[in-house]
Amino acid sequence: MPKAGAEALLDAGDPFARDLLDVLQLICPAPSLVNGELPPGDRAILRPDDGSTAEPGIMRTTTSGIDLRFFFKYDVDPEGGYLRIQTSTIGLSLTPSGRCLLRVEYDREKGPDQPDAHVHVDADGALWGKALTLSGQPLRPLHTLHIPAGGRRFRPTMEDFVEFLLRGRFVTPTSDGWRDVLRAKRREWEERQARAAARRHEFAVADTLRGLGWTIHPPPEGGPVDPDGR
Repeated sequence: MPKAGAEALLDAGDPFARDLLDVLQLICPAPSLVNGELPPGDRAILRPDDGSTAEPGIMRTTTSGIDLRFFFKYDVDPEGGYLRIQTSTIGLSLTPSGRCLLRVEYDREKGPDQPDAHVHVDADGALWGKALTLSGQPLRPLHTLHIPAGGRRFRPTMEDFVEFLLRGRFVTPTSDGWRDVLRAKRREWEERQARAAARRHEFAVADTLRGLGWTIHPPPEGGPVDPDGR
């Protein structure tokens, strides 16, 4: 019997939480997550189990003074029953100031004036100030700019962020095999995103598969309509 309500919601988040832990274990001594329901019961959140309720939560890395701040707010796609991220934040912050130097954010409901997936960088930049002035804008901190980052479907992931921390030597890896772990987890993510993209662009997918020699049949009458008329 299919599960309903909060139980189904939290079950949908469990595989994602396990994948996150596999990645977080590469840079954090003892990562632990909270997978909790949010009122009114149609969304849930994944965050560090740091004893607080702040969003985002804080997780210590293997480098003293450097923390990972993140949370993922999700629901279940009513069309296919898949976990669907609504908003997320992944950031690099300093202790004890709490200043977040870099964060990757995603907001499915951001609106038309700002990109769904974007990056914030906290830094001092005279050249950025000049660019704002030349374009007739008031001066403002660099971290307030929303730098587009891949859109809804191909936005940066925790795997990408952890790879940045490791390749940049900000954090010491807990395992010599971290590249293999990230490669495997990224492959799983890409497959999930490819399936999701296929549901939105099925005619383009069908054309591509035909070009590769597959035999593709259209769905029965009454199925989806090709937006390009093909």
